Amino acid sequence: TNLEFSVFTAEDIRKISVAKITLARSFDELGHPLRGGLYDPAMGPSNRGEICLTCARDELHCEGHFGHIEIDLSVYNPFFVRTLYNLLRISCMSCTRLLIHDNVKAVLELQLRLSDAGYIVEAEELDVYKGKMQAFPTEPISTEELNQYEELLRSEPYNKLGDTKLSTAIRSAIVNNTLKECVLKKCIHCHAAVQKVRMSDGKLAINWTKGDKKAFLVQKLNTTEVPEDQLTSSIEVMIARDCKMYLRRLFNIEGPTLQLLFPMIRKMSRDQPFP
Repeated sequence: TNLEFSVFTAEDIRKISVAKITLARSFDELGHPLRGGLYDPAMGPSNRGEICLTCARDELHCEGHFGHIEIDLSVYNPFFVRTLYNLLRISCMSCTRLLIHDNVKAVLELQLRLSDAGYIVEAEELDVYKGKMQAFPTEPISTEELNQYEELLRSEPYNKLGDTKLSTAIRSAIVNNTLKECVLKKCIHCHAAVQKVRMSDGKLAINWTKGDKKAFLVQKLNTTEVPEDQLTSSIEVMIARDCKMYLRRLFNIEGPTLQLLFPMIRKMSRDQPFP
C-alpha cells in the first residue's frame, strides 16, 4: 500500500476549522475567552469545568479542534522556504525555465519515476546515461535505450520489493545532485545571467543586476518600457506575492518536472501550485 503525504490547501483548512480567528484580544474584562479570539471555546476548553462548544466534552476528554486565520496578503510557508530557495536557484527568471537541458530533463524525469515505482537498480543505471547527456546535452536522445525502462513501468507500474528505505535515500540523492548541478551563472536557454538568490533568517533575497531586473520587470509589468529609476543594481527581499507569481509561471512551463522533483506539489491544483 502506498502512503502519501501532502499539505492542506486553503479549502481543506476551512473545512476542518471550527473557528475563524478575527479578534486581536483573547479574553474579555472578566477573563472569559472571546469567540473569534485565540482561545475561542469552539476549539476546546481552556479551563477546568468548561465544556467544548464543538464536541460537548470537558477538558479531560476534548482532543481540541482547529481554528484558522484568514491572511489577506501572500506569506511564505516557513516549512517550504528552503524548497523555494532551491527552486529559485535552479531556474531562470528571464525566460522562466529550469536550468536543465531538455534531453537531460527527460532522463531525470524517467529516473525519478523509476525510483518512485520502486525500481532503484534501474534508476541508478540511468545515472550513467544521464552523465553522458550532461556531457553532450545537444546530442539527440537514444529513445531505444530508454524505451526498455518505459516498457517496464507500463508492464509493472509498482515494484513492492524495491520500495525500501534505500529507495528513499536514492531518490533524495538524485534530487540533491540535480539541485547542485543546475546552479549556473548563465541560462542555458536564453543565455541571460542567472539571478543570485540568498536565504537569511527565513527570507529570500535576490542580488539584481540592471539587466536581470529589466527582464523580470518586463514580464511582471507586461511592458517593454521600464522606468530607469527601477533599473539599479541592488539586493532586494523577494516578497511572497512576487515569488508566487513567478512560480506559477514556472509551473505552467515546467509542471511535470517540478511535480517529480518536489512530490509535495504533485496533487496540488494548477490554480494554487505552491504552498
